[in-house]
Amino acid sequence: MIRSVIIDDELHVRKHIEAICTQSFSNEIEILASCGNVEDGILAITTFKPDFIFLDISIQNKSGFEVVERIKNIVDCEIVFVTAHAEFAIRAFESAALHYILKPISENHIKEVVSRFKKKRYNYSKIDRMSILMENITNNSSYSPRIVIPNNSGFVVFSVNTITHIKADGAYCEIYTLNETKGFVCSKSLKGIQDQLDPNIFKKCHRSFLVNTNYVKSFDKSLGNIYLVDGTVIPMSIRNKKDFSNAFFNQ
Repeated sequence: MIRSVIIDDELHVRKHIEAICTQSFSNEIEILASCGNVEDGILAITTFKPDFIFLDISIQNKSGFEVVERIKNIVDCEIVFVTAHAEFAIRAFESAALHYILKPISENHIKEVVSRFKKKRYNYSKIDRMSILMENITNNSSYSPRIVIPNNSGFVVFSVNTITHIKADGAYCEIYTLNETKGFVCSKSLKGIQDQLDPNIFKKCHRSFLVNTNYVKSFDKSLGNIYLVDGTVIPMSIRNKKDFSNAFFNQ
């Protein structure tokens, strides 16, 4: 049985989560407490020491991140952020490899939470990921300066400005950075990584390649090749040629 605490200042949201858990996941999730403010939430967490928390990122006039900061040295549990915020906040969560549920909450959302918890996909340092999340959220840009990519042993943090290009390989991707001849293999799709990166800088030049335009040295139209500053040669597809070229001529 997965032991859980809900912290959200909207009563109807708390009741909705409880109802889904009771009706569809009664043999898997036990709701230990349902709290409408930060103080009650922290008390419930320290008292019950749950397996995971449904945590709203905006609770009355406080932030859900305050809860994380105050419990990080007391309780080690999974956190599922509940948010009504759209694209920017979602990119921030994904770039830090933290799980979130976008309101309105459905049964499928809870099912995914249970599945992730059972697989222990995120069984590594939440404190490190939280610091990256806070850095990304407070960053003036809509896109994160660092992204977290999970692997079998934990995760790898990439500074976005060091990524030269990304190559798709079926359901996997290889991420290449400056001064590294071997790519980092991850189980995310090219589209999944592309969504976290600034489209004004990272351009798709081929169905299998995403390129950081800051590291493009030259482009040979006759050969259809892009040459990066580190000597890497990447093919250009006819379909992507116009958009890629506009990145340089429409500045």
